[in-house]
Amino acid sequence: MAYAQQYLPDELREPEGDFWNLMNGLVYGDEAARGLVRDSTYYHSALRVVIEFPDQWQVGYSSSRVNGVAPGGTGVGSISVMRHQPVKRKSPAKYVTDVLQRDDVTGGEELEINGNEAYIGEVDTSESNVLLGLIGILYSRNDVFYFKGECGPKGDPETFRKEFRATMEALRSMTQDDLKIANSQRIEVIVAEPGQTYAELAQNSPIRDYPEETLRLLNGHHPNGEPRAGDYVKVVR
Repeated sequence: MAYAQQYLPDELREPEGDFWNLMNGLVYGDEAARGLVRDSTYYHSALRVVIEFPDQWQVGYSSSRVNGVAPGGTGVGSISVMRHQPVKRKSPAKYVTDVLQRDDVTGGEELEINGNEAYIGEVDTSESNVLLGLIGILYSRNDVFYFKGECGPKGDPETFRKEFRATMEALRSMTQDDLKIANSQRIEVIVAEPGQTYAELAQNSPIRDYPEETLRLLNGHHPNGEPRAGDYVKVVR
């Protein structure tokens, strides 16, 4: 926020003409460039990739991986997906042994998924309460996607096996329709109610980082201003 303050003008002019109509509905930001979740689907517009997890799964992500958890929690099942840069083109099975250096894979098969080379292997879980451990490698364009899945003690191994493969099959390139969904955050112009604050408006905002401060900045009220009753206020929906 301190960095952004240098761009604030010394004096704010009153809006002219149909400014508020032009602002209403304007696309806000590009959160999908860092990753975005809608329902059980993960979108990443910078990588142009979409990963669909099983229905009703809880999906989260960090800078290094995407995680999906079954409705009953990790005790039922979980799948994580990581993107790797290939060091040298190898078969998916060789990637597991030579690059990942996994020596706990008890069996597996190479296959083709959506025209791409892939591998699914079963991991030794005899020393844990995991009923089924799976790893998967999927080549997609110039990337390698590494899938890791565990069926917990409350899960059904055969159901999980199908869900794991379905998740690998559901990794795909982003389409124009996906871009519309991924970039669905928009500016909405509202009329401030008496006593309404940016802290209150931020509670229902999809802005992930510093929502209250960002709303103040959008409305020229940073760092401490609050909306006045009857003012037009820009929020993000």
